[in-house]
Amino acid sequence: MDKYKALTSRGAAAYLDALDGIGWFGLPHNDKAKISEHLSGISGSENFFFVLSHIVRDAEGFEEGNDYKELFEEMAALSGISVVSAGFEYEAIGFGEDELTGTVVTEKGTYECHLEELMGWLDGDFIEGFVNEEVLPGENIEGRFFMLPATDQMAQYAFMPQEMYDKAIAAGILPNDPEYFMADFD
Repeated sequence: MDKYKALTSRGAAAYLDALDGIGWFGLPHNDKAKISEHLSGISGSENFFFVLSHIVRDAEGFEEGNDYKELFEEMAALSGISVVSAGFEYEAIGFGEDELTGTVVTEKGTYECHLEELMGWLDGDFIEGFVNEEVLPGENIEGRFFMLPATDQMAQYAFMPQEMYDKAIAAGILPNDPEYFMADFD
């Protein structure tokens, strides 16, 4: 049995204790009472990790610059970035050839985004490459956005420091497989 299944099979109280053990509730955006309440409403323990979601988006339909701007602004608010301005343009050239360009100006710097070969879905490089690898380090922010295992077409991200993410995997708080729900289909 993997660590995630072993932990979650012990129930919500054990899961909360494990979150406490990695310092999850020490982050300002993680409320223990709300997470406890959310856990009590989850029917299957295989879904416990969804309580860690800070960003939840339908990944389909990212076909306008404003879709990316709204997502960026939500991520900026969660991570504490002081945004002066943000603008993104989405150009639909043809299937698989679409482009996203944008500029974000913060109190600390200016960041340019350019992504190609988009398909009308939320492009993971926007979060992983642009936000996590350029903007957050440029703003001296320790946390990163980690994608939780996917279900259907929903994209869910948790915001935490890399060290905490590693502890969450080691403790079984998160599955160590981004294709966690797809394993049954192989």
